[in-house]
Amino acid sequence: MTDKVTRKYFLPAFAVKVIGAITIGLLYHYYYGYGDTLRYHWYATFISEALWSDPVLGLRLLFVDLDNIPPDLAPIIREIKFIADEGTFLMVRITAILSFFCYQSYYAIAVLFATLSFSGAWLLFKAFYKLYPNLHKQLAIVILFVPSVFFWGSGILKDSLTLSALGWLFYATTTFSENKPRNFIFILVSSWLLISIKLYIFLIFVVASQVWLAAKFYHKLRHPLIRILVVPLLLFIISIGIFFA
Repeated sequence: MTDKVTRKYFLPAFAVKVIGAITIGLLYHYYYGYGDTLRYHWYATFISEALWSDPVLGLRLLFVDLDNIPPDLAPIIREIKFIADEGTFLMVRITAILSFFCYQSYYAIAVLFATLSFSGAWLLFKAFYKLYPNLHKQLAIVILFVPSVFFWGSGILKDSLTLSALGWLFYATTTFSENKPRNFIFILVSSWLLISIKLYIFLIFVVASQVWLAAKFYHKLRHPLIRILVVPLLLFIISIGIFFA
């Protein structure tokens, strides 16, 4: 997971993630008094408590289809007014599962979110480090230690999951040639999370990946004439990706 160069960044990067997650909780609990992170926790607590007291009801709430809500669950779902779309409800579902094992503790759940976020950020750092090993310090600062990243990307927020998913997806994409089963799993899970929570991030990643792969392919071409002939084709492929994005 680490070498003598990256090892020095591992614990400090994880520490700032945890600090960021706890700080967000304190900020929203004692300063704002409301916010998405608190709402995720409130409604997740409702579902996790149902899982403890009435497992059948809890599971039905956890996996309910928002487009086809059973009549007996409709009054309960209406109480959770914050659930407006599948992406938001997915956040509540994931938080509820973690809440079930954390006994509804906000800060315990927040630390788990920070851990998930850190796993993606660390893999993102590792992927870029493999590509540009001499820039490890700059990469660590940008990916792991920029305040806005470790603060807003650490607590019980959508950004924590999307950041982790983006890191898994990028790492799996750049190391796909290694034919490791985990890469296939990373791609499936991270793509599903990004599509479900923030589709635009996934679409931007797809387009950016096309540009990156096209650039790599172009630089491998040796003959000047072939390079000239290939450029329109690459631009056409990239344009299609941008259009559908």
